[in-house]
Amino acid sequence: MTTDNRLSSYRTTYLLPWIIYLTPSLRKLITFVICAVLTPHTYATQEFIQLPINNIKAQHKGYVRVGIFQPKNRSAHGDILFLHGHADRLDNHPTLFNTWTQAGFRVISFDWPSHGLSRTMPIDTFTFDELAAIAILVEKQTAAEKERPLILAGWSFGGLVATRISQQANLHRIFSRPVTALLLITPGIAVHPFSGGDGVARLSTLTNNPNPPVAGPPSPALPIQNPLFAIRLLAAAWQAQQQAQGNRI
Repeated sequence: MTTDNRLSSYRTTYLLPWIIYLTPSLRKLITFVICAVLTPHTYATQEFIQLPINNIKAQHKGYVRVGIFQPKNRSAHGDILFLHGHADRLDNHPTLFNTWTQAGFRVISFDWPSHGLSRTMPIDTFTFDELAAIAILVEKQTAAEKERPLILAGWSFGGLVATRISQQANLHRIFSRPVTALLLITPGIAVHPFSGGDGVARLSTLTNNPNPPVAGPPSPALPIQNPLFAIRLLAAAWQAQQQAQGNRI
């Protein structure tokens, strides 16, 4: 066998399997690079408003910050209401929102009480139904075309709230229009009473990216900083599991 033939055989026998094996990872990497690096955030408009929530609780003065992101050079064919997680904020998700707006969706999100740039009473003072009512209020106040499909999306704690809304007809029926789809990203349905390590949420424990595209560090970093909220979260997660399994609660 000649040197060229041996080299060709080596490439076929040893390198090709590795190329095939790495293909899924390479695809993910290429997708991430295109979305996060090569593609700028091309929202047609970004609008931020301060939405008063005193009609949720009369004694709760203040507001939640709401962000509205429109697709560029096209009319939206659906609205996505995104509920972020605990220790999170709406402007921590530019790549996700950009992907959705490029696909033709209008994205609406907001900062929960005690999170981001919302300024109202602590999240401890709100029941889960009242937090759901904030999400419903945001949707009603930002609805531009009520015949446009509404997708309810949530990540982590926000995914738990979205789940509980979908499980309770008295809640999901009071949106301005029917919820046509539920999009859950690692919803906080099977939560643990105690988190690993020292229990503090840090960027280093949430992502391997040394320079994550976030607007700020996790805050509140500890659920126990809001003990009533932490208890309600565990109770709501248990209720979500029970109802998903068909058990009466």
